[in-house]
Amino acid sequence: MSSSYIIECRDCEFEKRTIGDEFAQWAADRHERGEQHSVTIRDVSTGMTVYSSPL
Repeated sequence: MSSSYIIECRDCEFEKRTIGDEFAQWAADRHERGEQHSVTIRDVSTGMTVYSSPL
């Protein structure tokens, strides 16, 4: 079973819950590039941040 992730934007109200790490990264990259915003991906089960924009 795939893990669940929450993508949160640090610059706007964007928040999305996804299943699977590849889809989470794709969705985060899409928002980050399209809006020029900083995003964070957090694993729902552990609460750990698995990706954070360098901006």
